[in-house]
Amino acid sequence: MISSAEYLFYHPEEQPIVKCEDCGSRMVLRKSQHGYFYGCTTFPECSGTHGCHQNSGKPLGKPANAETRALRVKAHGAFDKLWIFNGRWRRNEAYAWLADRMTIPYDQCHIGSFNSQQCRQVIIVCEKAGDLPACGGELYLKKSLRKGKA
Repeated sequence: MISSAEYLFYHPEEQPIVKCEDCGSRMVLRKSQHGYFYGCTTFPECSGTHGCHQNSGKPLGKPANAETRALRVKAHGAFDKLWIFNGRWRRNEAYAWLADRMTIPYDQCHIGSFNSQQCRQVIIVCEKAGDLPACGGELYLKKSLRKGKA
């Protein structure tokens, strides 16, 4: 049985409409040695790309221009230090903390959906967080947040 992504690859008319944020053209599902991704239809004039879920073919987060993509990488680097590299929290606890600091709902706190201004805010907030307590300190994660509810 083939995956949804593979099916969409061979049936471009059924692919979701994904707009290239670099040039405004449509993006289509493409395949590389690393897997599926959305690529701009005007390639090689425009090299805009966007990741997708490898099984479903659905776009990851929101497409962004080159500047925002670069800022998302930097924001993830700063954020990941809080929970992956230092082992302070589980992922959902770290996102609950970030949502609180950014004063946004927990279910809208996803770096892959952030604009450039929000990414800059993530970087600043995370860089100031060097003296955070280990898990169990100031953070209390509500039961409703653990299930992804606002």
